[in-house]
Amino acid sequence: MLIDNIERIIRTTPGLTATQIARQLYGNSGYGERVRAVCQSLHELGRIERTGMGDPGDPFRFYPPADATISGSLSGKATAFSVAELLPSELRAAGSGNLGRR
Repeated sequence: MLIDNIERIIRTTPGLTATQIARQLYGNSGYGERVRAVCQSLHELGRIERTGMGDPGDPFRFYPPADATISGSLSGKATAFSVAELLPSELRAAGSGNLGRR
């Protein structure tokens, strides 16, 4: 599903714009507006965070929610860490909620 694919991309590559996410999903075939609309909905539901003003000079960039946790294996050792550790300092300072709304 598109929503699942977008959330997966945002978890694995935080900080992408909707255009960059669309390119990962569809190549240069477009679909930027469709991805942008889904990202907006996910943001409104609190399932992703965003920064930026949403204009060409400062596009929205999307991140996993600050309270999300990733677990996996690094060098064969189990590990878990908060996504907040990966976020830009402005996201960590702001916490969840009104990111991107200035």
